[in-house]
Amino acid sequence: MRHPRAAVAPHLAPHGSTTRTGDFGEFLAAVLYSARMGQIVPFEKLSTKPVGGATQQGTDVLTITPVPCSTPEAVVAEVKTRPVISPKADLGEIATSFGRITDDYLETAWRTAVRVMEGHPDHRQAYALPAAIGLARLESPTEPGPDHTRNAVIVTGKASLTTAAITKHWGSAPPVTDLHLVEAPRLIDVMTAVYDHAATLTYGAVDHDVPAFLSDRELQPGAGALVSSTVPRETAALGWRGPMRGVIEVALWQLAGWDGMASARAERLARRTDDVDAVGLAELVAGHSIRARRALGQSHRLFPLVAAADLLWSRAATLAEFQHQALALRKQLGDPEEAVAVGYVAAAISYRYPRHPAIVAENAGATGTQVRRHRLLPMARPDAAARQGECAGRRSDAR
Repeated sequence: MRHPRAAVAPHLAPHGSTTRTGDFGEFLAAVLYSARMGQIVPFEKLSTKPVGGATQQGTDVLTITPVPCSTPEAVVAEVKTRPVISPKADLGEIATSFGRITDDYLETAWRTAVRVMEGHPDHRQAYALPAAIGLARLESPTEPGPDHTRNAVIVTGKASLTTAAITKHWGSAPPVTDLHLVEAPRLIDVMTAVYDHAATLTYGAVDHDVPAFLSDRELQPGAGALVSSTVPRETAALGWRGPMRGVIEVALWQLAGWDGMASARAERLARRTDDVDAVGLAELVAGHSIRARRALGQSHRLFPLVAAADLLWSRAATLAEFQHQALALRKQLGDPEEAVAVGYVAAAISYRYPRHPAIVAENAGATGTQVRRHRLLPMARPDAAARQGECAGRRSDAR
């Protein structure tokens, strides 16, 4: 794969095969977690395929939180690709798949991931490899490893799954903490076009050219539904037996790229509830930091997230520092539902940050005084740089 002319085509499954469909779903799921949820997908199955059409064993997608100098959190995701959803069959398959995934199974998967990344020339050694080693308990085999959050992703041509169907088949104890629907209209046509395009590329060109190709076809991936905790009826309805469900919905609209809808739903939530926690988080994820400050007040337990977001938007802190603060806050919260909401808010802000006007302008080469004058604070504090150096040193030691 390091050869400049190494082609993707030999590793693609034959036209119309179920393996080809499954790989496409896992590709979009990896995009969802890496580009939208702000997590790291440390290795992809396509990179480990011996031949085209091979069925890869193991969990469909593994992700870890990109927070330096912290214990990593892991998410394992089961992915289904369905032009049309069959609630009974698809939800049943997800439950069956996770029924076979034990902690020992996941530990074995991470040990395998370590070996793959050690031999892969392009893995992110600075963070992903030490995280995988820690998760696989290779450094301290006798100590319990961190828990894995279990998710499911359904890539479909039409997101037709209803709350009633989810409740009917999973009841009050779903096998996953989160269920995401990614709707890709004309799924089979889009999938075929993507593979035909990818077959003409080298490995070096895939990362840039395939997403650009999808953008040209106006494919709009997004999170269309959510099942969280053990109450799928209330959660999937997003409605309103608990205000934090509304906060999660606002964050999901943001992650799906619908900024206007997120703002509208945040304003609606602020009018419909007296819960200051929910109002503050909803206003924050919609980009209204001043309103969030007013709603919460400086003594509120969630205020540190607002302060961290302000530093990020003013570019006085790095994205890694913001994510570190968000993770630390989540671990302090005693309410699991509130902690989940904070996680989604942090993911939505992390997704929006690369679209910061100053960053977009600088990436386009605009660096003159008329750009710089709009900065409210310096780009980074000296102590932030020092902490980054410290983290780099720890990562080096771990490697």
